[in-house]
Amino acid sequence: MPSPFEKREKSRRPRVAGATTGGHVIGRPLEDLNSSSGGRIQQWEMAATARVEPTAKWVEDLNDIVRCAAELTRAYVVERAGSLEIDTLLERLPARVSRIDVEQVLVNVIRNAAESRVGRAQVVVSTRRHGDSETSTEVSADGTGIAEKDRDRVFDPFFTTRLDLGARAPGCRWCR
Repeated sequence: MPSPFEKREKSRRPRVAGATTGGHVIGRPLEDLNSSSGGRIQQWEMAATARVEPTAKWVEDLNDIVRCAAELTRAYVVERAGSLEIDTLLERLPARVSRIDVEQVLVNVIRNAAESRVGRAQVVVSTRRHGDSETSTEVSADGTGIAEKDRDRVFDPFFTTRLDLGARAPGCRWCR
């Protein structure tokens, strides 16, 4: 007997009239196409469902966000025989941001930095104050860096140099 989840999923399947006798249900056409297209359809589905409305922002401590993102990714970095150093200022660095958005961007960039070198990548996450009203966060690694030919494309949606390794993430477009 199908579970409520399976019933709901079955009811969401598209019916294609005329494609087969009596308009039978066709399995999961996007998934079938996606598997045969190397994941390109999944990428466009993600783009179509991406949040476009502005995110609420509050004054947050940038150092605290950086420390949380670093701790969330520490095990991932260490798993790859890497090291993660946090170099934040001792003072509070207030910034009007969406904490969740900034934390997610940092997690993604730290993970990319950990993957930037075969073997032991040394990743450093730091914060700095520039004058009275500007702050910055930097994620650096001792990896190979971004190839000259790819630098103009880094922020293109879904750009990756690791497609052959199964990378399907939205890329750095969302980090801008």
